[in-house]
Amino acid sequence: MSLFDSQDPLDDEPTKACRSCGAPIKWIRTQDKDKPAPVDAKPIRLYQTTSVRSQGTPVAKIVRAWMPHFATCPDAAEFRRV
Repeated sequence: MSLFDSQDPLDDEPTKACRSCGAPIKWIRTQDKDKPAPVDAKPIRLYQTTSVRSQGTPVAKIVRAWMPHFATCPDAAEFRRV
C-alpha cells in the first residue's frame, strides 16, 4: 500500500474549481484560527524530519500533505488580505 492509497478525511471532501484560475481545489479549516483555506486538490509528498542520527544526519519520513492554493494560483494576489 502506498502513501497515496491510505484514506485521509480530505479525500471525502468535494473538489471545487478556483473562482479565478479554475484549478481543482478543496477547502480545509486551519487548526490555529479555524479559518477556511483553499488547498490544491491533489496531495503532494513532503519529507518530515523525525530524528537525527548520531552522525548528525537528519532522518525523515514521507508524509502526505496539501499545498495551499495561494502558493500555486496565478491570481493569488487578487485574493490576498492585508
